[in-house]
Amino acid sequence: MPESNSVQCPLCGQSNQCAMAAGLAPAQCWCMTRPVAPEALQRLPPERRGLACICPQCARPVPAAADMIEHPTSEEHPCPPTTSK
Repeated sequence: MPESNSVQCPLCGQSNQCAMAAGLAPAQCWCMTRPVAPEALQRLPPERRGLACICPQCARPVPAAADMIEHPTSEEHPCPPTTSK
């Protein structure tokens, strides 16, 4: 996990795009208008929570593996049908 500072995402190390860290009003922060997935916050170890904001990319929900697979139709299936002997 990257070192923590107020302008870097503690999960990926990229800019967290935090308005408050940039000295702007909290209402101008991306997290006030976009959802933050609870599981994203749970990926932070307890000792890293509350020190820096996570970035918009890391705040998105992680899709389940089954949701990421496109299931081909029978006509498109890459594997030949099995035959019994």
